[in-house]
Amino acid sequence: MQDISYFQDEDGVLLPRPHTDELSTLQQSISDNRPMKGLLSTAQYVADGEQWQWFRDYINHCYDTAIVMDKNLNLAVIGQDEHGADIHAEPQELPPPLRLPPTVRTADQVLTATGYYKTKFKAERARKVEAIKVQVGDVLLDGDETSQNRLVRAIVVMQGMKLSAMNQAIVTAAASPAVTVADLLASLVTSINESNITIPWKTADDQTVLLDLATAEQALAASGGQQTAVWGVN
Repeated sequence: MQDISYFQDEDGVLLPRPHTDELSTLQQSISDNRPMKGLLSTAQYVADGEQWQWFRDYINHCYDTAIVMDKNLNLAVIGQDEHGADIHAEPQELPPPLRLPPTVRTADQVLTATGYYKTKFKAERARKVEAIKVQVGDVLLDGDETSQNRLVRAIVVMQGMKLSAMNQAIVTAAASPAVTVADLLASLVTSINESNITIPWKTADDQTVLLDLATAEQALAASGGQQTAVWGVN
């Protein structure tokens, strides 16, 4: 005998079925970006619906079982054996056992099972990453993932340009017949110190500046650090 106290009041009287909803209704509400209060209400309707759907199946099962049992108690006589005893028709098989009632879930548990909270968390995390900005000196730069990728490419380009300038300085210095190793090193140091390689860049406040390698490297490190903090990676 199943426990049906969930569907009865304290006196054992059957409660009226409350308003219930299908899971698809909750999923549509999530897609429509309904407020949390409304989502929790719908989730509770879904939770109630799971129980009351089972109860309807239970009532139908009890009815079907009672019908079969009644027929089996009054089987038709289809003949007699050699001793004159009545031969009855074969009894019908009882309906298969009903599934157990589902676990009673809270509205929050129903909402969690839809993946709502996980999806919401990811969306909020993406929003925070998208909003990353970093200040390097007087320059305010975007630090979202797209901007970080652009910074990486800019750094690679400027490093290549710097290396090319260094090589050219060495070649130029080496062309002198009286050049010494000390001269080559001095030329290399001068090239490094005097190189002023920049790339035009649009700032977060919509200004166009000349971005140098050091600024780009600092911006990339700072924005990457902020994103790591948003993701909660230690």
